[in-house]
Amino acid sequence: MDILKKIFGLSKANDDPQPDVVFGRYTDAYKDKAKYEAWDVAMKEFDLENYTAYFEKFFYYLSDEDLGNVRFSTTEGVTYFELFQGSKLLVGTADRNAIRVESKIAKAEKLNIGLLRRLLELNFTLKYSRYALDDNEWVTMIFDAKSKDTNPYKLYYGLKELALNSDKQDDILESEFKSLSGINKAHIRELSAEEKKTKFDYLQRSITGAFNIKEHIKLNLDNFPGSISYLYLDVIYRLDYLLKPEGFVMEQFEKLHRAYYAQNGEAPGHKNLTLEHGLEEIQQRSYDELSAELYQVTSTFGITQPSGHERLVEFIQKEIQNLQYYEVHGHHQIVQSICNYIVGYCLFNYSLPTPDKSFLHLYYMVNEYAFFRELGFTHELVSDGTLHKSRIISEIKRVAQIHKDEFGEIIPDLSGLSFESLMSFSKSYLLMLSRLKLSPSKNING
Repeated sequence: MDILKKIFGLSKANDDPQPDVVFGRYTDAYKDKAKYEAWDVAMKEFDLENYTAYFEKFFYYLSDEDLGNVRFSTTEGVTYFELFQGSKLLVGTADRNAIRVESKIAKAEKLNIGLLRRLLELNFTLKYSRYALDDNEWVTMIFDAKSKDTNPYKLYYGLKELALNSDKQDDILESEFKSLSGINKAHIRELSAEEKKTKFDYLQRSITGAFNIKEHIKLNLDNFPGSISYLYLDVIYRLDYLLKPEGFVMEQFEKLHRAYYAQNGEAPGHKNLTLEHGLEEIQQRSYDELSAELYQVTSTFGITQPSGHERLVEFIQKEIQNLQYYEVHGHHQIVQSICNYIVGYCLFNYSLPTPDKSFLHLYYMVNEYAFFRELGFTHELVSDGTLHKSRIISEIKRVAQIHKDEFGEIIPDLSGLSFESLMSFSKSYLLMLSRLKLSPSKNING
């Protein structure tokens, strides 16, 4: 079963192969039963000081056979391992005495005070690992510790800190300090020029579209600042999921998210200006700058924490009440933005169970049908704004069926779905998800 079908449960029209496009951020929150059993064994082996068995079980727990994200082997009591995290390769050794891991970030052609100061500042934000310069003056992140002091939890969070930070900072540092050049990126899969151009154009028109709605919306924005917040946050979360950028743009999305939700007493209108200026800065990036941040990678650690189905239900029920005023007064573009915001926020902030992620992905396939068609997908769920009811229902049932073995019977209530317009569908689809009963994964609970 291919990755797209396994994760999203989508059919292939006429068995035509679909584009190999990856959406959304990687999550390691949901593993199969064998992986959780390996974790339990690793805990026991660590307590018994059987370090070789401990490390082997631990790295098996991290591994995903479909992705090939982890390689490890043991020779004469030494475990050699490699972990892939985005654009970075973590290389390390572990034995009964110590564990050491390195992630080479960039080659420094020449050192300057600004770069060294930045590395020192970054070190203050870290708990387990550190930035350093190796003998070749390569900017490197290091995690090392005595084996007896490194239980599975410390090892997991130490490796995760090193992996996520080195993966994020390589593009950012290279962009800011031109004396740096990338290294250890041979495993990155470049996207086609056509896919990059499609994503660049989509980013441009998505941001422009949001600005145009703001300019022409017939609302007193001083009284209804939330309308613009929904509009801008929808674009941020949607672009993050559908384009899956790395480096500067990914960091910018995260900064804008943090700035908006910061509890600093700032007025909503001022926060909207922050979002607007951030989107303008992203839109001003050239095609070459953005395309350099669009590539396909393999990862071992996810950013978001696991969240149950109930989190999705609660968020839908809370936020969907906020569209009533806009719907009654005919502000349909804001209603659509609120629905999009609900989907995007959940995908950006939560590691949801795979059926929920599949259903939310299907939401985007309907609402952003033109973008998916430009990418080369042949699922004709919408044509010229007309929703194909039978095809969409067929895909909903297919998502439910493909996750049946892992999550039990999933029965979406299709009776309330509306296919009159994208807006009416979006609202009714979210209400359907809020009523969906989803049992915990059999694999997770053993």
